[in-house]
Amino acid sequence: MGILEQITQMKNQRIPEDEIVNRLQEQGISPKAINDALGQSKIKEAVSTSAEDMEPSIMEGEETPQQPLQAPAFYPKTQEVGAYEEEGED
Repeated sequence: MGILEQITQMKNQRIPEDEIVNRLQEQGISPKAINDALGQSKIKEAVSTSAEDMEPSIMEGEETPQQPLQAPAFYPKTQEVGAYEEEGED
């Protein structure tokens, strides 16, 4: 089992980070490798958390209303006819 997997497993057991570091150091893992794996676990945690926030939670048997995507209304600028007409020179 890799360091990242060990960290994930210990975090799931709600073991404090300083205790995780101590346990990994006791296994002879370098502080740099521990620090790198902790950083990776935090990134992985953040990515999975934000992905969960984006997914709608659907209860069993519950339907979510589907709304069609609509483009924002766009109205081009128009000039009133005759407002700025200039007479041409003859």
